[in-house]
Amino acid sequence: MRNRWVRGPVLAGLAMALCCAGVTGAADPDVSGDGSPPSVTGPGDGRPTPWTDDAERQAEPWPEAEGEVVRLLNEKRSQAGCSALSTDRVLAEAAREHSRARAGGGTAAGAPFLQSASAGDRARDRGYDRVAGEVVARGFETPDEAVRAWTDHSGHTRVLMKCSAKEIGAGVVHDEDGPFWTLILGYGS
Repeated sequence: MRNRWVRGPVLAGLAMALCCAGVTGAADPDVSGDGSPPSVTGPGDGRPTPWTDDAERQAEPWPEAEGEVVRLLNEKRSQAGCSALSTDRVLAEAAREHSRARAGGGTAAGAPFLQSASAGDRARDRGYDRVAGEVVARGFETPDEAVRAWTDHSGHTRVLMKCSAKEIGAGVVHDEDGPFWTLILGYGS
């Protein structure tokens, strides 16, 4: 059985990372505010990439939910006057990898999840350097529930309705605790 006790600064970080009913993590909007991607270092900068944990492989992908969540989000974007997002393979792979890591008990190679990469970092490490933002969730049983919760939360809506975003990757996995959802938006190539 996994050790579920979290101590010290990790507990404080976890408490700050949780938000609104069933949505975990935080919306990661473009922090520059000017439409340009945030400045980050790429692969080979000395940071380890420790997100291959045995627990990650136990979470099963749910491709039908990935497609449906993108369809529903594009409907909401259309209502807000934004163009539809096209699916990007790199963003989708990074989103699914992130969901697997989160569903795998919140750890990456034995380290607390909060010390590992964000979904956007995973996309950047795969060569997609124009990340527009990310949202994550756990506890929703359907794509409709996830999209409704995200679009009812101002921080997540700010990311998802960013009209300058052009691409998306959705990663949905299911483990014994239910589905885990990750969306990564990008500005395009």
